[in-house]
Amino acid sequence: MWLSKETVISKKFDLSNADLSGSNNAIGSSDFTQSIGTPAKGDRETLKQALIGAGVSAESLEELFQAIADDDATEPGQGYGSRVKQWLDEQTAGVLPAIATAITNAILLYHGLPVS
Repeated sequence: MWLSKETVISKKFDLSNADLSGSNNAIGSSDFTQSIGTPAKGDRETLKQALIGAGVSAESLEELFQAIADDDATEPGQGYGSRVKQWLDEQTAGVLPAIATAITNAILLYHGLPVS
């Protein structure tokens, strides 16, 4: 059974740019592997594309990049700081675990931190 876009859209994620058609969907699946581009440290464009692929809205991306700038100014060299952590907590609350993991891992990689 396939879920429609409308079924999986949450208030925090805009999946209008996500491709939910075809045969490579993992919703309700197990034993699968999917990948999206992963950002290298400081690679803002790939981070943006990875997060768009995970359904993060343009407005939320602007908030994230402002949080990164604020943290870099107030907490330099600390990986990601308190503003990015707050953004991450807000974005991943109540979403599918796979989406939360994709978002978290993209941010960790962007900051040059290992993913678990």
